[in-house]
Amino acid sequence: MERPKIVVGIDMGYTHTGVAYSVVQSGEIQEPRTVTSWPGKLDEVVYKVPTKVAYQAGREGPTSWGFEARPKKQKKQVVEKYFKLFLDPSLFSGDQEGQEDEDDDDADLQEEFQNDVKKWFTDFLSLLRDWINKQIGKDYNMDLLKAKVEYIFSVPTTWKPAVVEEYRKIIINAGYNKEVGHTAKIGLTEAEAAAVYTSIERSRTAAGRVDAKKYQKGDILLVCDAGGGTTDVSILKVDDFENDIPQLAQLHYVEGDIAGSVKIDEEFQELVKRRLAVAKDLPVHPTQEDIVLRMNEAFQIYKHTVGTTSVSLLTMVSIPLLGNSTDHAKVFGGYSDDNARIQDGNMMFSPSEIEDLFESQIEKILKLLDNQLTYFRKNNPQDILKYLVFSGGLGSSVYVHQRVREHLISNNEYPAARNIEILISNEPQLVVCRGIVLNQLQEYFKVYIINGRRSRESYGITYDEPWDKTKHTRGTPYVRHSDGEYYVPGKIYWLIKKNDFVSRDNLPKSTRQYALSYRKSSKIVRHEIVKYTGYEDPPDRVDPATTPTVCTLEVDLGPAISTKASLPKEAKVQRRAFLNVMRTRRFLNVNYDIVVNPGPADLKFELWFAGEKRNKGTEVKIDWKAEGRVVGVDHGDNVSMIGTDVWDSD
Repeated sequence: MERPKIVVGIDMGYTHTGVAYSVVQSGEIQEPRTVTSWPGKLDEVVYKVPTKVAYQAGREGPTSWGFEARPKKQKKQVVEKYFKLFLDPSLFSGDQEGQEDEDDDDADLQEEFQNDVKKWFTDFLSLLRDWINKQIGKDYNMDLLKAKVEYIFSVPTTWKPAVVEEYRKIIINAGYNKEVGHTAKIGLTEAEAAAVYTSIERSRTAAGRVDAKKYQKGDILLVCDAGGGTTDVSILKVDDFENDIPQLAQLHYVEGDIAGSVKIDEEFQELVKRRLAVAKDLPVHPTQEDIVLRMNEAFQIYKHTVGTTSVSLLTMVSIPLLGNSTDHAKVFGGYSDDNARIQDGNMMFSPSEIEDLFESQIEKILKLLDNQLTYFRKNNPQDILKYLVFSGGLGSSVYVHQRVREHLISNNEYPAARNIEILISNEPQLVVCRGIVLNQLQEYFKVYIINGRRSRESYGITYDEPWDKTKHTRGTPYVRHSDGEYYVPGKIYWLIKKNDFVSRDNLPKSTRQYALSYRKSSKIVRHEIVKYTGYEDPPDRVDPATTPTVCTLEVDLGPAISTKASLPKEAKVQRRAFLNVMRTRRFLNVNYDIVVNPGPADLKFELWFAGEKRNKGTEVKIDWKAEGRVVGVDHGDNVSMIGTDVWDSD
């Protein structure tokens, strides 16, 4: 009997992590399900688990995770959270490209911090793996060790290829491919997964409801996935249908920024702290820090109702100083302070004060949407935007929808978006994990929902150009030992330019020619992959300030040319004089192709000879270059500080 194949989609979020899964057996696919039972919440249906991991002083590994990760002062136990974005050091202050190296102390601090972040990632994902395998096995009544399991992970749009590669290594270290038949890979970006899920959801909903609106060919969607830490936006067109499933093509590259609900929580906490600082005669216990955290818990319920009719009618919002604690009346009953605007143990806020907490994040969302719409207006002047699709925790906010709609209607620059219809998924916080599962299930049947992508940056491959004294007035030529010719390094062939459309049927390539010495045993050729972020045409030569190195390719030509019998037709044995000395050298003049396969957020490279793919896993080795670093501890205002809970909640 055929072993069943389990597809598991994992959306490791800034604040919470969601997991969806489905089984494929005998050609039949089951509807994706969601893990809803978690340690510490076994008697409840909970769709996501907190992205937290706890450590105790003196112990090597984690003590708990998720809902059970609670700080305990007496046991010197701390909880690490909000660490997802810190895997990418280029997001923080002090890491601009071209900046001179910091001193050794900063470098050591950066390395130590990055190692800590990787450990938190690995520990959390390892514990998550053990739990979801147990839950999925129980659900399907099978031993997952005897099943084929494919784990697929989403990634933020803000992550660069080097960061995605680091995440891939962490996933492997967490054990996701250690069992026979278990594999792990990076799937879609969060915005792409949201678009996939929403597209399929609407197709299915429309089939069962007369009033549901199904996507039509030519419909243009603006997708906004706003979660706890990041917001991703993308504009896509329904290009075609296959098996009643929409096929989507990007009209502009996906963009993202650090904007999410956690920053709203932080601003609320800062407001509470300012109020408490002027309050008089507060009880010694609980501490002000404890009050802030408990009030923030109560604020979560109200935060999701901002913008609704019931809230808009309120003249004042009251939040208890001890949140939802049953001890509130006993501790703060009757306590009031006019300076802190506290009445009978409740801190009072006007609705406008609460709305103001959203503004900085909404402004970032509007900027991302404006970037997409500006490009759309310029390149698709006759087209109309049909839908604005929201997903994610912050993306489900009624107030966010209102502000975005007001912005689009009042902005005369975007007439194509004035009648745009806002769509919200039935499961806005699960669209990413379910979207990557649905996407993979369709790909098993050769249905590709995202059938083309736009490149976020220009990527080029460097090579040494034959020296021409009339052309190369700068640079120092060198003599290549194998063929005795003069070359000048630093020439760039641009494989992909910014916002180029790349489909799986038309991958960009660079045809290279290299003279390999017959005598040298090594057949390794190295190429630098560089990038350019500007919209204008990129330069044709390397400039460290504007074309930084992304990675180095080590291309092994040996397996394909180890014998004359296996030589491609393009490779020829030649003889020539070397530097006018009467002797000859034999070399192979080899033509080969470097093909780049851009994924959702990463880059893959392939080696081709004479139209045949040669990659066996070893022909192309990639050394990724870090594009940023964490300097010191101050990461600026644009990124939330990493969360470490150290207060005693018991």
